[in-house]
Amino acid sequence: MLQGTLFTEQQADGAYYSSYKEKFIIMDNLNEKGDPVIKAKPEIYNTYYTYVTIVTRGTLHIRIGGTLLDVKANEYLVVMPCMSIEVLESHCMYCCFLTQNHIVNDIYEHSGLGSNISVRSFTFHHIRMTETDTDILVQSYFKIKREHMRPDSSFKLASLRALYCAYLVRLHELKKTADDEINHHPDTRQRIFFDKFLEFLSVYCKQERSVQFYADKLRITPKYLSNITNMFAGTSSSTVIDQYVIYSIKQALYTNDHNIKRISEIYHFPSQSFFGRYFKRITGMSPKSYVKYLNQE
Repeated sequence: MLQGTLFTEQQADGAYYSSYKEKFIIMDNLNEKGDPVIKAKPEIYNTYYTYVTIVTRGTLHIRIGGTLLDVKANEYLVVMPCMSIEVLESHCMYCCFLTQNHIVNDIYEHSGLGSNISVRSFTFHHIRMTETDTDILVQSYFKIKREHMRPDSSFKLASLRALYCAYLVRLHELKKTADDEINHHPDTRQRIFFDKFLEFLSVYCKQERSVQFYADKLRITPKYLSNITNMFAGTSSSTVIDQYVIYSIKQALYTNDHNIKRISEIYHFPSQSFFGRYFKRITGMSPKSYVKYLNQE
């Protein structure tokens, strides 16, 4: 599995592909004739992007966090960050939009969407639509595609952000009822534990990073907790904790609420150097390099 890999043109496998500074990526095979074949792709542990994929014809076979899904025509799939994604050989026509997580969170916060929907890592949403709804979303996608094809300008990032905000609003307008969502995880005892684990992470991630702590909070063994996270996130409980902490830290660095030293204190690292080693072990870059990457505009 490729850990935290940025999505590349090679992974698009011949489909139309466009990346704006790795912040907004689109890909589709909507212009292909007949019954387009999608080759199987290596599993990726995604920490960078929120995925939105719409299938207009055929069936996309994909495994998310160990769960096998068949996404059919007039259905869309939203994959939040910190999930493993494996595309299996498929025959389908689709369009896909990938946006860096901190940008999506910022859009949710400033558009008002965040208060109306569940926005968190380690989740995915598989939604049925009508054919009319699919056409509406595809036309919105083409607006974004045209902006990608326009020559670069000082306003392009703002324009793409505005178009994607409108796209997200339309996406959630079309999800009219809970019946539209296909539930791949019934409310079993294990699922309840997993959801409670994520809830505890959101509360304690700044203070606690040990599997034992969260297992004790849930009153289960660390081994059982790891079995649960492998079932629903496709990875160990220690990896879930680390990725959740890093996901939270990245958002704090993006919003520039605190400097690196202060963030290391807020998240209760023994020292700034320890924090730097922890961040680099998981992301492959230092906190300073990550901030520089965010500010390269």
